[in-house]
Amino acid sequence: MFTQEIFQTIFSKIKIEIDGGAVYTIESDEPQIMIYSTGAECDEDDYNIDYKDDKMILSIEGCVVNLSLPKKEYESLDVDVAGGILDLRFEKGFKDLMINIDGGTAKISASEISRSHVYTEVNGGLLTLKLDYKSYERESEIDLEINGGLVELDIRLPQETKVIIEGKDFGGYSDINIDKRLLEQKTFSRTFILKRFLRGGLLKTDINMLEL
Repeated sequence: MFTQEIFQTIFSKIKIEIDGGAVYTIESDEPQIMIYSTGAECDEDDYNIDYKDDKMILSIEGCVVNLSLPKKEYESLDVDVAGGILDLRFEKGFKDLMINIDGGTAKISASEISRSHVYTEVNGGLLTLKLDYKSYERESEIDLEINGGLVELDIRLPQETKVIIEGKDFGGYSDINIDKRLLEQKTFSRTFILKRFLRGGLLKTDINMLEL
């Protein structure tokens, strides 16, 4: 096992690149990276941690990483998955989320996400997003480009949120279910937009009202 502290604790942007192996997040007040070697070979050439301005960049190939992060809202999260497992759990969430998946499995969840923009490009593998939105102003948006693989969305929205679904299925199949309580509302304080562009693959979406 290799252990490396995150010495630069003041960062608001995160980029993770994974090509095999696994990355798991644990929110805490003590930022730390713990890198493990399992049955596959993992040495110091198979992972890299770098900082550019206020961004932390983590790249791994075949290693298993436990990433402890402070509980706060991040400006951006950028993930690129070519294979392996990515399981990221946040409390405060992020303002911008960019996801590119060519294979493997990625699961990202946030329990108190505010106004944000999510963009995904999925060419294969499995992507699961579980996002609980707190009260926010104006618009939040999720843009999906799916060419293959499976995408599962579990979205919970506060009351007085207008839901707009846009886009087309040129291939593949999408199944979108919206809580009737959201559809029956007469007054709105904010908007949630889901844009989809499918050439292949499967999209399964559940949009529910957040229980207070």
